[in-house]
Amino acid sequence: MKLLKKLWAIWYVFIFLFIFFTLIFPFQALFIQRKKWHPYANFMNSIWAFIVCPLAGHWIFVKNKKNFKKSKRPYLIVANHSSYIDIPILMWSIPFDARYIGKAELSKVPAFGYMFRKLHIPVNRSSKIDSYRAFKKASEFLEKGTSVVIFPEGTIPDTPNQLGEFKNGVFALAIQHKVPILPISIKGSRYAFEDPTIFRAMPRKITVIIHEPVIITNQTEQELKSQVYQLLSKTVFEHECKT
Repeated sequence: MKLLKKLWAIWYVFIFLFIFFTLIFPFQALFIQRKKWHPYANFMNSIWAFIVCPLAGHWIFVKNKKNFKKSKRPYLIVANHSSYIDIPILMWSIPFDARYIGKAELSKVPAFGYMFRKLHIPVNRSSKIDSYRAFKKASEFLEKGTSVVIFPEGTIPDTPNQLGEFKNGVFALAIQHKVPILPISIKGSRYAFEDPTIFRAMPRKITVIIHEPVIITNQTEQELKSQVYQLLSKTVFEHECKT
């Protein structure tokens, strides 16, 4: 069994890297050169996710797609964070251009890091200055009509049956720009790629639940945070208890 898991992990990493470097990045390297082409470069990431997720044994089921409603405003997409594969899962699930706030370490990965720096928003969460810059860049995307994806926990929590504490900045951003929050629950990703080692990667069914958008009216940051936390905590926690 241990040998099988190791062989699967090697296959897992191989297809993620091989497909990215041979099929995806060459096109991204071209599309990244002009800002007006950036949506096409980002679309290549969705293609990458559509190819590698099934090959990696991730069967992704998206529920309530109707909640991807057309809006005159972009969405601030808020999802729980359980695994490093959450970003590919969301790239599979979200049917429109969106940019991701992710940890600064991603920008140091060869080739992938170059793409991430150009298209998305790296942030060093231990630095207040860097966090401010990241949220300023997120504001610029929202003002231009591009949706932004944020994991409000800030990192992958150690406890599998409980969400991490949400950061306030996410909800301040929504209030500032009056953009609807689109909560998304990702269920099962922790056990598909249980960090921190690749040798715990396993085939898994993953369910993505698209919740009703939360429209910004006169709520406070704390009220928004509590509302979204309770919503995600309920759906994700129910799954973890049954796993």
